Amino acid sequence: MHGHGYLHNDIHPGNLVEVQGEYRLIDFDHAVQCSKIRRDAPPDYPTGQKTFASHHWGQTGGPGDDLEALCYTLACMHSPDKELWRVAARDVNVAADLKRSDKLLYLFEDLPKVFQQFFNYVYDLDINAVPHYEKWRQRFLKAAADISNFGNRKRSNESIIDSARNGANQCRDVKKLQQSRSPSPSAISTFC
Repeated sequence: MHGHGYLHNDIHPGNLVEVQGEYRLIDFDHAVQCSKIRRDAPPDYPTGQKTFASHHWGQTGGPGDDLEALCYTLACMHSPDKELWRVAARDVNVAADLKRSDKLLYLFEDLPKVFQQFFNYVYDLDINAVPHYEKWRQRFLKAAADISNFGNRKRSNESIIDSARNGANQCRDVKKLQQSRSPSPSAISTFC
């Protein structure tokens, strides 16, 4: 999607569905073209769910904004009891202010380090930057393999392994989409 100049612009747990053991993005009604300049979004700009949106919510976005939203989504799906999600349930504007004021690295403290590293990377990603999808895909695959090879783990680690694999699959699918010759909506939906 990003390779064709579009953002999903509404990544959150409700827009991820499991299909044959892998998570896929659905609901593209907030999709917009990637912006080259960060500025306040026009009034008719679809903004998506504020709770999971990047810290640039309310402004035009680039690929890093979708990836940051994916990080928040995975963090919430893994640990829904973290403080940010409790704050967001009471007041989404306070939660958005927290995301703008600081990198909330604590959201990823009980996940493999690659999640925190990825979040740190996308949080600071320039609006015009092309993310290193394949590099991060390899890092997530390595994290999943390292956990799998470590031996017997608690059942909670199964979700960490699944999250790492799904993160890798999302990166793979974006890469495939970038290589696709047809930017048609049907081509996009095939990979997302």
